[in-house]
Amino acid sequence: MVRLFAALCVKNEMNNIKFNQIIFEAKELNPFWFEDDDENEITTIQEINEIESFRELKYPEQYKYFISKYGAGEFAFTNIYSPKKSGEWSSWVEKEEYNLPHQFIPISDDGCGNYLGFIVLKGVCSESLYWADHEQEYEIRKNKA
Repeated sequence: MVRLFAALCVKNEMNNIKFNQIIFEAKELNPFWFEDDDENEITTIQEINEIESFRELKYPEQYKYFISKYGAGEFAFTNIYSPKKSGEWSSWVEKEEYNLPHQFIPISDDGCGNYLGFIVLKGVCSESLYWADHEQEYEIRKNKA
Protein backbone atom coordinates (compact mmCIF):
# COMPACT_ATOMS: atom_id res chain seq x y z
CA MET A 1 0.00 0.00 0.00
CA VAL A 2 2.86 2.41 0.70
CA ARG A 3 4.04 1.95 -2.90
CA LEU A 4 0.53 2.53 -4.19
CA PHE A 5 0.24 5.71 -2.13
CA ALA A 6 3.69 6.78 -3.36
CA ALA A 7 2.54 6.24 -6.95
CA LEU A 8 -0.46 8.50 -6.32
CA CYS A 9 1.91 11.18 -5.09
CA VAL A 10 4.03 11.10 -8.25
CA LYS A 11 2.56 13.54 -10.71
CA ASN A 12 1.01 11.99 -13.84
CA GLU A 13 1.84 8.42 -12.79
CA MET A 14 -1.63 7.67 -11.45
CA ASN A 15 -4.85 9.63 -11.49
CA ASN A 16 -7.51 9.66 -8.77
CA ILE A 17 -9.95 7.52 -10.76
CA LYS A 18 -7.39 4.77 -11.32
CA PHE A 19 -6.29 4.94 -7.68
CA ASN A 20 -9.90 4.69 -6.43
CA GLN A 21 -10.47 1.68 -8.70
CA ILE A 22 -7.41 -0.10 -7.30
CA ILE A 23 -8.58 0.60 -3.74
CA PHE A 24 -12.11 -0.61 -4.55
CA GLU A 25 -10.72 -3.86 -5.98
CA ALA A 26 -8.37 -4.34 -3.02
CA LYS A 27 -11.28 -3.86 -0.61
CA GLU A 28 -13.34 -6.42 -2.51
CA LEU A 29 -10.53 -9.00 -2.46
CA ASN A 30 -9.18 -8.29 1.04
CA PRO A 31 -11.78 -6.47 3.15
CA PHE A 32 -9.88 -7.24 6.37
CA TRP A 33 -7.05 -4.96 5.15
CA PHE A 34 -9.43 -2.03 5.52
CA GLU A 35 -11.31 -2.99 8.69
CA ASP A 36 -10.36 0.17 10.58
CA ASP A 37 -10.81 2.63 7.71
CA ASP A 38 -14.19 3.80 8.95
CA GLU A 39 -12.39 5.25 11.98
CA ASN A 40 -10.06 7.39 9.85
CA GLU A 41 -10.19 11.13 10.36
CA ILE A 42 -11.21 12.96 7.17
CA THR A 43 -9.79 16.44 6.63
CA THR A 44 -11.84 18.51 4.20
CA ILE A 45 -10.26 20.49 1.38
CA GLN A 46 -11.42 23.66 3.14
CA GLU A 47 -9.65 22.58 6.35
CA ILE A 48 -6.50 21.74 4.38
CA ASN A 49 -6.60 25.16 2.70
CA GLU A 50 -6.86 26.80 6.14
CA ILE A 51 -3.93 24.71 7.41
CA GLU A 52 -1.88 25.69 4.34
CA SER A 53 -2.62 29.35 5.04
CA PHE A 54 -1.69 29.03 8.71
CA ARG A 55 1.49 27.03 8.02
CA GLU A 56 2.38 29.09 4.94
CA LEU A 57 2.92 26.02 2.81
CA LYS A 58 1.30 24.18 -0.06
CA TYR A 59 0.61 20.43 0.03
CA PRO A 60 0.59 18.38 -3.19
CA GLU A 61 -2.87 18.00 -4.73
CA GLN A 62 -2.58 14.20 -4.57
CA TYR A 63 -2.09 14.28 -0.79
CA LYS A 64 -4.95 16.74 -0.36
CA TYR A 65 -7.19 14.44 -2.38
CA PHE A 66 -6.18 11.32 -0.45
CA ILE A 67 -6.59 12.84 3.01
CA SER A 68 -9.96 14.37 2.08
CA LYS A 69 -11.27 11.07 0.66
CA TYR A 70 -9.67 8.36 2.82
CA GLY A 71 -8.52 10.32 5.88
CA ALA A 72 -5.70 9.94 8.37
CA GLY A 73 -5.23 6.76 10.36
CA GLU A 74 -4.75 3.13 9.42
CA PHE A 75 -5.09 2.47 5.71
CA ALA A 76 -4.54 -1.17 4.79
CA PHE A 77 -1.09 -1.89 6.28
CA THR A 78 -0.02 1.75 6.35
CA ASN A 79 -0.38 4.64 8.78
CA ILE A 80 -1.33 7.92 7.13
CA TYR A 81 -0.76 11.21 8.96
CA SER A 82 -3.03 14.24 8.98
CA PRO A 83 -2.02 17.83 8.24
CA LYS A 84 -3.86 18.90 11.42
CA LYS A 85 -1.78 20.39 14.24
CA SER A 86 -2.96 17.89 16.86
CA GLY A 87 -4.56 14.50 17.22
CA GLU A 88 -3.56 10.86 17.17
CA TRP A 89 -2.52 10.97 13.48
CA SER A 90 -1.04 14.49 13.30
CA SER A 91 2.09 14.78 11.17
CA TRP A 92 3.09 17.82 13.24
CA VAL A 93 2.91 15.87 16.52
CA GLU A 94 5.09 13.11 14.98
CA LYS A 95 7.51 15.68 13.62
CA GLU A 96 7.92 17.33 17.01
CA GLU A 97 7.95 14.13 19.09
CA TYR A 98 10.73 12.53 17.02
CA ASN A 99 12.58 15.76 16.24
CA LEU A 100 12.34 15.20 12.48
CA PRO A 101 14.23 17.58 10.19
CA HIS A 102 12.76 21.07 9.81
CA GLN A 103 12.18 20.83 6.04
CA PHE A 104 10.51 17.37 6.28
CA ILE A 105 6.78 16.69 6.82
CA PRO A 106 5.97 13.04 7.57
CA ILE A 107 2.80 11.65 6.00
CA SER A 108 3.31 7.92 6.62
CA ASP A 109 5.54 5.50 8.48
CA ASP A 110 6.65 1.90 8.17
CA GLY A 111 5.90 0.95 11.78
CA CYS A 112 9.63 0.58 12.49
CA GLY A 113 10.54 4.21 13.19
CA ASN A 114 11.09 5.39 9.60
CA TYR A 115 8.95 7.94 7.78
CA LEU A 116 7.80 8.82 4.29
CA GLY A 117 7.05 12.46 3.72
CA PHE A 118 7.52 15.64 1.77
CA ILE A 119 10.44 18.03 1.61
CA VAL A 120 9.36 21.67 1.89
CA LEU A 121 11.22 24.21 -0.23
CA LYS A 122 10.10 27.85 -0.23
CA GLY A 123 6.75 26.87 1.28
CA VAL A 124 5.93 24.18 -1.29
CA CYS A 125 5.88 20.46 -0.50
CA SER A 126 7.62 18.19 -2.97
CA GLU A 127 5.44 16.09 -5.29
CA SER A 128 7.72 13.12 -4.61
CA LEU A 129 8.00 11.27 -1.32
CA TYR A 130 11.20 11.20 0.70
CA TRP A 131 12.41 8.67 3.26
CA ALA A 132 13.64 9.58 6.77
CA ASP A 133 15.62 6.69 8.24
CA HIS A 134 15.76 6.49 12.04
CA GLU A 135 18.97 4.44 11.91
CA GLN A 136 20.61 7.33 10.05
CA GLU A 137 19.34 9.99 12.51
CA TYR A 138 16.46 10.74 10.12
CA GLU A 139 18.72 11.53 7.21
CA ILE A 140 16.39 12.27 4.31
CA ARG A 141 16.71 10.67 0.90
CA LYS A 142 14.40 10.31 -2.07
CA ASN A 143 12.05 7.33 -1.85
CA LYS A 144 12.70 4.63 -4.48
CA ALA A 145 9.08 3.35 -4.67
